[in-house]
Amino acid sequence: MKKTFSVFFALLAVTICTAKESLSINFDYSIIGVAVAKEGYYLVEVSAMVEKKKEATLEIAKKCALHGCLFKGFVVDRISQKPILSSPSIEQEYQEYFIKLFNEQFNNYVNCTHPIQIVKIGKQYRVKAVVVVAKDLLRKDLENVGIIKKLGL
Repeated sequence: MKKTFSVFFALLAVTICTAKESLSINFDYSIIGVAVAKEGYYLVEVSAMVEKKKEATLEIAKKCALHGCLFKGFVVDRISQKPILSSPSIEQEYQEYFIKLFNEQFNNYVNCTHPIQIVKIGKQYRVKAVVVVAKDLLRKDLENVGIIKKLGL
């Protein structure tokens, strides 16, 4: 059990470090499924850590939720939800697209359902929010760009 947890933690750390390097956005977060959402959507709870209070915004929670659904996956009701993109190298290969997505277009795919919570923990701030992610719309746009193959083809 300890070994499995250690391996999971190491993979999580590598994922977070890779995301920070490639997109220069703070993706130090955790993501879990809140409940089964209606068809075409994910309902997730995101908890992101930021260095400065001015960074503790709803936008960082939305970006982390989107990033988690794309590259990390999450668990909801003991069911593992795989990430939309299966290979971490896709982020590097289509880096220009993802920079634009996370800086300009992320609001097209995410919406916050509750007020965010901001808590100071040591020298950092934790931003916690419940976010709805439009997974079908996101997948369709990724297919149109050519990042992923269309389902059934």
